[in-house]
Amino acid sequence: MSRWWLALPPAAGLLAALAWGPTDGLTRDEAVYAYAGQRLADGVPPYASIADPKGPVATVLASLGVVVARLAGFGDLVGVRAAFLATTLAAGVVVALLAHALWGSRPAAVVAGVALVTSAGLARDAVGGPDAKTPAVLLVALVLLLVVRERWLAAGVAAGLACLTWQPLALPLVALLVVTLLRVDERRRVLARAVVGAAVVGSLTVAGLWAAGSLAEAVDAAVAYPLFGIRHGEPGLAATLGRAGRAAERGYGAGAVGLAVGLLVVLVAAFCARRRWRTDPLVHTVAPVLLVTSAYLCLDLQGYPDLLPLLPHAALGLGLLVRDRRRVVAGGLALVLLGTAVATARTAEGRHELVRQLRAACGVERLLGDTGRLWTLGDPSPLVLTGRANPDRHVLLSSGAGGWRADRVAGGVDEWARRVAATADVVVLRGSRGPVAVGLADRLTAAGFVPGWVGPWRVLVRPSTLGADVRVADRYALVARDRAGRPLPADPATC
Repeated sequence: MSRWWLALPPAAGLLAALAWGPTDGLTRDEAVYAYAGQRLADGVPPYASIADPKGPVATVLASLGVVVARLAGFGDLVGVRAAFLATTLAAGVVVALLAHALWGSRPAAVVAGVALVTSAGLARDAVGGPDAKTPAVLLVALVLLLVVRERWLAAGVAAGLACLTWQPLALPLVALLVVTLLRVDERRRVLARAVVGAAVVGSLTVAGLWAAGSLAEAVDAAVAYPLFGIRHGEPGLAATLGRAGRAAERGYGAGAVGLAVGLLVVLVAAFCARRRWRTDPLVHTVAPVLLVTSAYLCLDLQGYPDLLPLLPHAALGLGLLVRDRRRVVAGGLALVLLGTAVATARTAEGRHELVRQLRAACGVERLLGDTGRLWTLGDPSPLVLTGRANPDRHVLLSSGAGGWRADRVAGGVDEWARRVAATADVVVLRGSRGPVAVGLADRLTAAGFVPGWVGPWRVLVRPSTLGADVRVADRYALVARDRAGRPLPADPATC
C-alpha cells in the first residue's frame, strides 16, 4: 500500500523550520547539549565535559551531528542543529503513523503529523536548538506507536531511551506499563519483554559511562543534583500554571490555541470512550501518558521546552478532529497550521541573536589571542562558539547548580574563585545573578580581573589582555565592537 502521505509532515516541518532560520541564538540549556556534543566528538565522554542534569541522549545525538559536520566541512553548530532537525522531522512521521494506527484515517494522520512539526516551539528548536526534549518528542511518540502495535521489546527500548533523554518521562511511561499489564492477558510475557528492552538500554549506558570513566560524574550530575540540589521556580499550582501560560505564549504564539484544543479533544474523546478502556488505544495508551505528564508539569514547569512532550498528544487531538472528514478539509487545516507556523516565525523576536553572539565570541577570541585561557561560568555558549574547552566541568550556576558545586569544593566559593583566577585570562560570566555568581565576580575583581562587557557578554579579564582590538565596555551592548567602534565580524573565519 502506498505511503506517499508520510512525506507530507516532514515537508511541512522543513518549511516551518526554514521560516525560523538558523540564526536563533543559543540559550543556556541549548549550549549545554551543543558543547557536550562537541567534546564527545573530541573524545571526552558525557558528564566529564560538563555537568549536565539531563540524560545523555541529547549529547550523543549532538555529537553525531558534530562528527558528520566536520567530515562534510561545516561548522559544529550547523551539524548539531541538522541532527535535531532530522529528529523533529522523524517525529512527524511517527506521529502520522500513530494516528493512522489509532483510527485508520489518512486525513487524521497527515493533520497530526503536520500539527506536530509545525508547532512553533518544536519548529524553532528544530533548527535553532538543540533542546533535549526534541528527541524526547520522537521517543514518546515511538513508545506509543510500538505499544499500540504490541511490539513490547521495542517499546521497552524506546522507553529506556526516552528516560535517558529526560528523566521525568519515567513517570508516565511506568504508568503506561501498569495500565498495559492490567488490560492484557499475557502479563508475564509483556512485562518481561518491556523490562528487558529498557534494562538493556540502561545497562549499556551504565557500562559505557563506567568504561569511559565518567560514571561517578554522571551520577552526581544527572541523579544526585536533580534529586537533592536543583532549585525550582516559585512553588505552588497557581505559580506553575502562570508559568505554563507564559511559556505557551512565549514558545508557541498563536499556535498555543491549537495546542490547547488538541489536548482538550484527546481528553474529551478518552473520557467518552472510558468504558472501552481495554480495547481503545486512545484510552489505554495515549491518555495515561498525557495525564501523568500533565500532572508532573503542574508540579514543575520552568519554560516552554517543558511542554514539548505534550505535543504528540495535542497533534493527535487535531488529527482526531478530521478523522471522518474529507481530504480537502484535512488539507485546509494542515495549510492553516503551516501558515500559522510561518507567520509566527516571521514575527518572532530574537531570531537573529546568534549573529550578536558570534560577534561577542569574536571579541573573546581577540582578547585571548593564541595563548589565552578561557573560563566560562553560567552558560557554555562562549565555549560552543569559540570551540574552546572549559577547565572545569561545572559551568552552570543557576537553579542551585552553583551552590551544589560550591558545597563540594573545600573552601567553597573562595577556593573556586582562586582556581579560576589561577587558570584563566578571560572569564565569561553569563546567565546568573545569584549569590554564587556575585561571589565569584567579586573575588575575581579583587584578584585583579577587570570587569566589563563584550557586547552582550559580561566578562572579567586580566589587564594584560586589554591591548587587543576589542572594546571592553562598562555596560551591556547589543553589538560587540572593536576599539574604533566598528561591529566585530560574525564570521569566525574573518575574526
